[in-house]
Amino acid sequence: MPFPCRNRLPVFDGCALVEAPNFRDEGVTVIMKKATVVLAALAVLLAGLVLLQRLQENLPEPQAFMTRSLAGDVELSLRFADGKELSERIAPVLEALAETMEGDDPLPSLLVLRFSDLLAQSGPGVFRVAASPDGSSRLEGALAVKARNPESYLRDFLLHIAAAHAGLALESVPDEPDGPLRSLGRLKNERTGATLYLALWEGRAGDALLLAASDVDVLEAMVQAKQEEAIRHAFIEPLEGAAEIVLSVDPSLVEEGGLFKDRPWPEGRRLLLSAHLRDDDDGALRLKSNAWDLLSDAEEKASLRPLGRSLPLVGSDPVLVVTGRLQDVDVAALGALLPLREDRLLEDLADPLVLGEEERRALFDGPLTFVIAGRALSPLGETPGLYVLLGPLRPGLAPSLLERIVALPMPIPFSPVPSGPWQAHSLPAFADVTVAAREEALLLGLLSPSELEVEAGSGPYDDLFDPAGYGGIYLSLTRLDGALRPLLWRLAPLNGRFREGAELLETLSRRIDAVSLRILSPGEALLRIDGRKEVR
Repeated sequence: MPFPCRNRLPVFDGCALVEAPNFRDEGVTVIMKKATVVLAALAVLLAGLVLLQRLQENLPEPQAFMTRSLAGDVELSLRFADGKELSERIAPVLEALAETMEGDDPLPSLLVLRFSDLLAQSGPGVFRVAASPDGSSRLEGALAVKARNPESYLRDFLLHIAAAHAGLALESVPDEPDGPLRSLGRLKNERTGATLYLALWEGRAGDALLLAASDVDVLEAMVQAKQEEAIRHAFIEPLEGAAEIVLSVDPSLVEEGGLFKDRPWPEGRRLLLSAHLRDDDDGALRLKSNAWDLLSDAEEKASLRPLGRSLPLVGSDPVLVVTGRLQDVDVAALGALLPLREDRLLEDLADPLVLGEEERRALFDGPLTFVIAGRALSPLGETPGLYVLLGPLRPGLAPSLLERIVALPMPIPFSPVPSGPWQAHSLPAFADVTVAAREEALLLGLLSPSELEVEAGSGPYDDLFDPAGYGGIYLSLTRLDGALRPLLWRLAPLNGRFREGAELLETLSRRIDAVSLRILSPGEALLRIDGRKEVR
């Protein structure tokens, strides 16, 4: 029988006619097969590239959902580049804050801790709140969630919050009909009626943004802002550093009272206070405000000057250091601030010291420092020492004032005491009242004379004495707790507030070691909060 073949020319093979092979046609077939394979491979490659491109498309920036319609007399915004990094840097502060908020209602403390947990699973984020004097408020926020399964993680997260507090309920809300938005429900405080709507904006690569809004209208406006840049909130400046908090206040809320009373407010300007967490500030918060520029006159601006030089601190283990410099001090006004009826106290003190007007100005012309350090004998027993250190620029004024002070007629006269480089005198009475002087400094306060020979040494307060800076404040909560809490407990039977103060101090010092505020200029400062390395 004939052998099946594609040849067209018949040949005789000795027993049957068969078609001779066509080698040219067979080569075409092979080429066609190879081309098909190549085209299929190219198609797969192109499909992979398209898929890869889709997977690599980033989520929208969280700030793209912020709206212009969110406005109020008080506006607060929080922006950060990476939630996990922010959580690690501010963990001691959040933990201390949560502990201090514990009370009859555990909800505020719970929300602070859970917010810290959420930050640890997040990337960039933005939250904005606007409030008005009538009590109304609006909130909008967007947060990139880095959990492996964002929707599952967030649903479990919200259920856990609702289950942890009896007054908090998680209610279901129907999904939006179109788009990548998926509802996660709403959290409702059954006591106050406050609600928080939550939804998920899903990306193509399995990532997602958590959207939060105070009501449905705000949530709809956020989605619209993502689509229409014209209605989107425009941040004045790009994010400066790892995180930023900005507080904006309408002048109508502050111009009638306090420091801002009877001061002309520039038209159309709001009071701003911002805090920036930047890498180049070694973990400190850079604070900025426009209050000084807006409200101070030329004379007031000239009154605040850089330190110029530092003063020699004495006393072991400084608890509190406050330093600064003023060009002029209203002695009568300073006396009026004292909790005494006699508002001429300092004026009366100046008379026996024979302080002329020029000497008064010279006395306060240099840096002034208030210190709690060392130890002193007082009517309450042994307590931390406290003293004021003045650095008059006029040569010889400090030793001269010391001589006048010890010459004052006193029921118990001052006695000279050995004090190293200081010329010092002390009252041998019920408390360590000590006055001392060096060529460049005058010290007045309650301090054991032996502490004058103890230099405070270097410490985290050194930056406050930068001659080009404007001073600042340093407070060691660890040392304050060790020195003050036993005293507060001794006084607790007299008043419950002493007990509350002791408990608060113990709570804060358990998480935070020290706090310092260094003033760089009249409108800028660095705030540093050092956490405890070991929690007791």
